[in-house]
Amino acid sequence: HIGNLSIDTSLSEDFRMAEIVAEAQTDCPERVTIRVLEPDGAECAKARCDENGRAVLTLMAPRLWNTESPVMYTLEFSCCGEYIYKTVGLKKLSFDSDGLRLNGREIKLNGMIYEPSPCASPSELKKDVLKMKRANLNAVAICAGCSDDALLGLCDRYGLLAFHSVDINASAFEAAGSKAYASEVTFFPLIAERITKQTTLLCNHTSLSGWLLDRFC
Repeated sequence: HIGNLSIDTSLSEDFRMAEIVAEAQTDCPERVTIRVLEPDGAECAKARCDENGRAVLTLMAPRLWNTESPVMYTLEFSCCGEYIYKTVGLKKLSFDSDGLRLNGREIKLNGMIYEPSPCASPSELKKDVLKMKRANLNAVAICAGCSDDALLGLCDRYGLLAFHSVDINASAFEAAGSKAYASEVTFFPLIAERITKQTTLLCNHTSLSGWLLDRFC
Protein backbone atom coordinates (compact mmCIF):
# COMPACT_ATOMS: atom_id res chain seq x y z
CA HIS A 1 0.00 0.00 0.00
CA ILE A 2 1.34 3.45 -0.97
CA GLY A 3 0.89 5.94 1.86
CA ASN A 4 1.71 9.64 2.11
CA LEU A 5 3.25 11.25 -0.96
CA SER A 6 5.41 14.37 -1.19
CA ILE A 7 6.61 16.15 -4.31
CA ASP A 8 9.26 18.86 -4.55
CA THR A 9 10.35 20.60 -7.74
CA SER A 10 13.25 22.82 -8.74
CA LEU A 11 14.40 24.53 -11.93
CA SER A 12 17.89 25.33 -13.17
CA GLU A 13 18.81 29.00 -13.46
CA ASP A 14 18.35 28.94 -17.24
CA PHE A 15 15.06 26.98 -16.91
CA ARG A 16 16.34 24.31 -19.31
CA MET A 17 16.25 21.55 -16.74
CA ALA A 18 13.80 20.57 -14.00
CA GLU A 19 14.22 18.17 -11.12
CA ILE A 20 11.33 16.45 -9.39
CA VAL A 21 11.99 14.81 -6.03
CA ALA A 22 9.18 12.47 -5.07
CA GLU A 23 8.78 10.44 -1.90
CA ALA A 24 6.30 7.66 -1.11
CA GLN A 25 5.67 5.98 2.23
CA THR A 26 5.22 2.23 1.86
CA ASP A 27 6.35 -1.06 3.38
CA CYS A 28 8.16 -1.90 0.12
CA PRO A 29 9.73 1.40 -1.01
CA GLU A 30 12.09 -0.19 -3.55
CA ARG A 31 9.11 -1.60 -5.43
CA VAL A 32 7.64 1.83 -6.09
CA THR A 33 8.09 3.10 -9.65
CA ILE A 34 7.39 6.70 -10.56
CA ARG A 35 6.69 7.93 -14.08
CA VAL A 36 6.35 11.54 -15.23
CA LEU A 37 3.78 11.98 -17.99
CA GLU A 38 3.39 14.93 -20.35
CA PRO A 39 -0.07 16.58 -20.60
CA ASP A 40 -0.71 14.37 -23.67
CA GLY A 41 0.14 11.23 -21.67
CA ALA A 42 3.59 10.58 -23.17
CA GLU A 43 6.23 9.39 -20.68
CA CYS A 44 9.12 11.83 -20.21
CA ALA A 45 10.90 10.42 -17.13
CA LYS A 46 10.89 7.26 -15.03
CA ALA A 47 12.64 6.13 -11.84
CA ARG A 48 12.38 3.60 -9.04
CA CYS A 49 12.40 4.68 -5.40
CA ASP A 50 15.37 3.89 -3.18
CA GLU A 51 15.18 2.17 0.19
CA ASN A 52 13.85 5.40 1.71
CA GLY A 53 11.02 5.70 -0.79
CA ARG A 54 12.71 8.61 -2.58
CA ALA A 55 13.23 9.11 -6.30
CA VAL A 56 14.76 11.93 -8.33
CA LEU A 57 13.48 12.52 -11.86
CA THR A 58 15.12 14.92 -14.32
CA LEU A 59 13.33 16.66 -17.18
CA MET A 60 15.19 18.41 -19.98
CA ALA A 61 13.58 21.39 -21.74
CA PRO A 62 10.57 21.28 -19.40
CA ARG A 63 7.28 23.01 -20.13
CA LEU A 64 6.76 25.61 -17.41
CA TRP A 65 3.60 26.45 -15.49
CA ASN A 66 2.44 30.05 -15.66
CA THR A 67 -0.81 31.97 -15.33
CA GLU A 68 -1.41 32.07 -19.09
CA SER A 69 -0.38 28.49 -19.86
CA PRO A 70 -0.70 26.38 -16.68
CA VAL A 71 1.00 23.21 -17.94
CA MET A 72 0.58 20.32 -15.52
CA TYR A 73 2.53 17.07 -15.61
CA THR A 74 1.17 13.86 -14.12
CA LEU A 75 3.16 11.71 -11.70
CA GLU A 76 2.22 8.04 -11.68
CA PHE A 77 3.18 6.11 -8.53
CA SER A 78 2.89 2.33 -8.93
CA CYS A 79 3.59 -0.55 -6.56
CA CYS A 80 2.42 -4.16 -6.75
CA GLY A 81 -0.59 -3.37 -8.92
CA GLU A 82 -1.56 -0.18 -7.06
CA TYR A 83 -1.52 3.10 -9.00
CA ILE A 84 -1.79 6.66 -7.65
CA TYR A 85 -1.74 9.78 -9.82
CA LYS A 86 -0.74 13.31 -8.81
CA THR A 87 -0.41 16.42 -10.94
CA VAL A 88 2.47 18.87 -10.68
CA GLY A 89 3.52 22.04 -12.45
CA LEU A 90 7.00 23.51 -12.80
CA LYS A 91 7.44 27.15 -11.80
CA LYS A 92 9.85 29.47 -10.05
CA LEU A 93 8.58 32.54 -8.23
CA SER A 94 11.26 35.02 -7.21
CA PHE A 95 11.62 38.63 -6.12
CA ASP A 96 14.41 41.07 -6.96
CA SER A 97 14.98 44.85 -7.18
CA ASP A 98 12.73 45.01 -10.25
CA GLY A 99 9.84 43.26 -8.52
CA LEU A 100 8.16 39.88 -8.68
CA ARG A 101 9.21 37.35 -11.33
CA LEU A 102 7.57 34.17 -12.52
CA ASN A 103 9.97 31.85 -14.35
CA GLY A 104 12.38 34.75 -14.76
CA ARG A 105 9.86 37.15 -16.28
CA GLU A 106 8.45 40.17 -14.49
CA ILE A 107 4.83 39.72 -13.46
CA LYS A 108 2.36 42.17 -11.96
CA LEU A 109 -0.31 40.67 -9.76
CA ASN A 110 -3.92 41.38 -10.60
CA GLY A 111 -6.03 39.61 -8.02
CA MET A 112 -8.79 39.58 -5.45
CA ILE A 113 -9.63 38.33 -1.96
CA TYR A 114 -11.77 35.20 -2.09
CA GLU A 115 -13.76 33.78 0.81
CA PRO A 116 -16.29 31.19 -0.39
CA SER A 117 -18.73 29.40 1.84
CA PRO A 118 -17.11 26.56 3.82
CA CYS A 119 -19.67 24.21 2.28
CA ALA A 120 -19.14 25.39 -1.33
CA SER A 121 -19.33 22.49 -3.79
CA PRO A 122 -16.53 21.71 -6.30
CA SER A 123 -18.75 22.96 -9.12
CA GLU A 124 -19.37 26.27 -7.30
CA LEU A 125 -15.65 26.73 -6.72
CA LYS A 126 -14.91 25.99 -10.38
CA LYS A 127 -17.53 28.51 -11.49
CA ASP A 128 -15.92 31.19 -9.33
CA VAL A 129 -12.39 30.40 -10.54
CA LEU A 130 -13.50 30.59 -14.17
CA LYS A 131 -15.06 34.00 -13.44
CA MET A 132 -11.69 35.17 -12.09
CA LYS A 133 -9.93 34.04 -15.25
CA ARG A 134 -12.51 35.74 -17.47
CA ALA A 135 -11.85 38.92 -15.49
CA ASN A 136 -8.13 38.57 -16.40
CA LEU A 137 -7.05 37.93 -12.82
CA ASN A 138 -3.79 36.07 -12.27
CA ALA A 139 -3.78 35.86 -8.48
CA VAL A 140 -6.12 35.18 -5.59
CA ALA A 141 -5.85 35.66 -1.82
CA ILE A 142 -7.66 32.75 -0.21
CA CYS A 143 -9.22 33.15 3.22
CA ALA A 144 -8.84 30.09 5.42
CA GLY A 145 -11.75 27.81 6.14
CA CYS A 146 -12.89 26.89 2.63
CA SER A 147 -12.27 23.72 0.59
CA ASP A 148 -8.53 24.35 0.39
CA ASP A 149 -7.43 21.27 -1.55
CA ALA A 150 -10.20 21.48 -4.16
CA LEU A 151 -9.76 25.23 -4.61
CA LEU A 152 -5.99 25.03 -4.98
CA GLY A 153 -6.43 22.20 -7.47
CA LEU A 154 -8.53 24.54 -9.60
CA CYS A 155 -5.90 27.29 -9.27
CA ASP A 156 -3.31 24.77 -10.46
CA ARG A 157 -5.44 23.79 -13.45
CA TYR A 158 -6.55 27.22 -14.62
CA GLY A 159 -3.50 29.32 -13.73
CA LEU A 160 -3.97 31.44 -10.62
CA LEU A 161 -1.19 32.27 -8.18
CA ALA A 162 -2.69 31.48 -4.78
CA PHE A 163 -1.78 33.26 -1.55
CA HIS A 164 -3.34 31.47 1.40
CA SER A 165 -4.16 33.07 4.74
CA VAL A 166 -2.84 31.48 7.90
CA ASP A 167 -5.77 30.07 9.87
CA ILE A 168 -5.19 31.94 13.10
CA ASN A 169 -7.16 34.40 15.27
CA ALA A 170 -7.36 35.79 18.78
CA SER A 171 -8.65 32.52 20.23
CA ALA A 172 -5.49 30.77 19.06
CA PHE A 173 -3.33 33.18 21.05
CA GLU A 174 -5.52 32.79 24.11
CA ALA A 175 -5.28 29.00 23.82
CA ALA A 176 -1.51 29.38 23.71
CA GLY A 177 -1.65 31.20 27.03
CA SER A 178 -1.18 34.80 25.97
CA LYS A 179 -3.20 37.74 24.69
CA ALA A 180 -0.07 39.71 23.85
CA TYR A 181 -0.33 39.52 20.06
CA ALA A 182 2.89 41.49 19.60
CA SER A 183 4.87 39.28 21.98
CA GLU A 184 7.69 37.52 20.14
CA VAL A 185 7.43 34.68 22.66
CA THR A 186 3.86 33.92 21.55
CA PHE A 187 3.56 35.38 18.06
CA PHE A 188 6.38 33.90 16.01
CA PRO A 189 6.29 30.29 17.28
CA LEU A 190 2.51 30.17 16.83
CA ILE A 191 2.68 31.57 13.28
CA ALA A 192 5.51 29.17 12.38
CA GLU A 193 3.52 26.21 13.74
CA ARG A 194 0.40 27.09 11.73
CA ILE A 195 2.33 27.71 8.49
CA THR A 196 4.23 24.44 8.89
CA LYS A 197 0.99 22.53 9.43
CA GLN A 198 -0.75 24.08 6.42
CA THR A 199 2.32 23.73 4.20
CA THR A 200 2.48 20.02 5.00
CA LEU A 201 -1.15 19.61 3.95
CA LEU A 202 -1.08 21.78 0.82
CA CYS A 203 2.54 21.82 -0.38
CA ASN A 204 1.93 19.67 -3.48
CA HIS A 205 -0.06 22.43 -5.17
CA THR A 206 1.87 24.35 -7.84
CA SER A 207 -0.34 27.43 -7.53
CA LEU A 208 0.42 27.95 -3.81
CA SER A 209 2.79 30.93 -3.81
CA GLY A 210 2.75 32.48 -0.34
CA TRP A 211 1.05 33.01 3.00
CA LEU A 212 -1.01 35.91 4.31
CA LEU A 213 -1.45 37.07 7.91
CA ASP A 214 -4.87 38.68 7.90
CA ARG A 215 -7.04 37.24 10.66
CA PHE A 216 -6.06 38.83 13.93
CA CYS A 217 -9.56 39.57 15.16
